[in-house]
Amino acid sequence: QTCPPICPNLPPESEFARPVATLDTARLDLTWYRPPKAEIPQANVLTEAQGSVTLAPGRYRIRSISDDGVAVFLDDRVLIHDWAPGESRVHEAEFTAAGRHEIRVVHFQADGWYELRLDIERVR
Repeated sequence: QTCPPICPNLPPESEFARPVATLDTARLDLTWYRPPKAEIPQANVLTEAQGSVTLAPGRYRIRSISDDGVAVFLDDRVLIHDWAPGESRVHEAEFTAAGRHEIRVVHFQADGWYELRLDIERVR
């Protein structure tokens, strides 16, 4: 996968020229110390997740938990951006929305423990 301009400090783009594995999941909730597939390297991994959500009119909170860098986009608008290596961190952003929206998550794993989770909840 190629990295969007928002993602500095990655190894050269050529290392991400092609996907090495794909996963189809209804929920973005990935954790491991050893990759679940042999094709996935232990270090310097770029993950890109895409999906859509249909929301009733209202205010929402999106939460990511990531070990190393993460950027979360709603319809190409940046909601969360923390592109620094480090231990697992929680990030939250609130937004108002209605209808169908595209969500994109880009995650960089330097090495060690891998964690990438995303949740959306309605704010009461």
